[in-house]
Amino acid sequence: MLLLACLLSGCGRGGEHWLRQAEKAEQAAQTAQLKADPEAANRAAEAARDAVTHLEALVAADKKGSANLRQLLRKAQLAERSAQEHAALAAEERERRDKLGGLKLRAFLKARTIVLTTVLPGMALAAEKAGARGTNQMTSLEQSLAAQAWSLAALLSHRPPLPDGQPDWPGVASVFRQWSTNPPIEFRAFLGLALALAVSDDFALAEFESVDSRSLSGTNALMIYHGGRALIYARQGWSRLATPEVEAFCRYAELSQGPVSGQQLLALFHAFLACDALEKLDFNRMDAEISQSVRSWPDNPVVVFLTGERLAANGEWEKAAVSLETKAAGTENEWIARRLAQRARDLRDGKGTAKALVLDSRFLAEMTAHYVAKASGQPGKKLEEAVTAAKEFGRSLVEKLPLLGSPENAGDVSPEKSPGSPEK
Repeated sequence: MLLLACLLSGCGRGGEHWLRQAEKAEQAAQTAQLKADPEAANRAAEAARDAVTHLEALVAADKKGSANLRQLLRKAQLAERSAQEHAALAAEERERRDKLGGLKLRAFLKARTIVLTTVLPGMALAAEKAGARGTNQMTSLEQSLAAQAWSLAALLSHRPPLPDGQPDWPGVASVFRQWSTNPPIEFRAFLGLALALAVSDDFALAEFESVDSRSLSGTNALMIYHGGRALIYARQGWSRLATPEVEAFCRYAELSQGPVSGQQLLALFHAFLACDALEKLDFNRMDAEISQSVRSWPDNPVVVFLTGERLAANGEWEKAAVSLETKAAGTENEWIARRLAQRARDLRDGKGTAKALVLDSRFLAEMTAHYVAKASGQPGKKLEEAVTAAKEFGRSLVEKLPLLGSPENAGDVSPEKSPGSPEK
């Protein structure tokens, strides 16, 4: 039937014709993607698929088994795959534009202005008062702001204490005044992480997209910029947008002394893509991404959680629960063990209805920071400290800035005490 339909619709044309059609469609898809026209890119991809279908029918009808015809088919298939990639990239770019133009992100930009013009200068003022009066002469709120300012200055700008071990309060005040007018990429990445953990990944997207990469200098700044964009895009499921960012990060990571290697980020990139596949119940793609993640970083601990959720999604709840319990017993970190044990109970009680651990972005970010720190040794501790500080800073911003709204991930928090929260 396929052959008959093909003959009736023009398969009488030769293979060269259909190859030209596939290649023209590939060029049209690329042009449409560059013009930000996903509909036209999709039409071109469909035209490429149509050309390949005709060529496949010609090959099937060719009793002589012409090597030339098969070669034409292979070239047409490559053109079709390229057209499909351009169409998919056009769709991701539209999603990014739509998100950045949404009401939620416009509210974020207003809130961000308040952070730079009010919150940071307030922390600078608290640091100045601490230097002038001493912390004992300050209110509890001023003491808290000064302490947070000192902690962030030491973490993000490597501000050293004075020779007597006391905080360099004038230096801290100077740092925060500078950040309020010209925040460096280190603070912008930290702010994006804080808002992603406290409210929404979309806010981290807006922060990184507002960075002018031409203003960045130095390997570390470029590594933070490309690495942050790669992980944000991967969390959104935008694998085609994320790929060049991962490649750029890996180039700079080879030149950096930072806590995360290029191969580790590549492994985490594939782990995030596996999460995206799990959300879409695309288990074949999930398995392929897990394999890529292991190949990039053989000791990648995230794979344990992905594998457990793969079993749960497949209905093997008991196996998944046992797998997670085994990992819980082997982990040195108490909060991770609690989350794993709770997830195992959820699986047994609800038989897979509870939301997967790996789809909880806060859990995944915190767990990743912990294991990267462990794998990287002492330098990696900075990453773990940054995640903890970002959670606290994000919570305080949500309290101060109602414009940010309520946390989107509130339902993701397990019944157990979350890491960093006060004891009851």
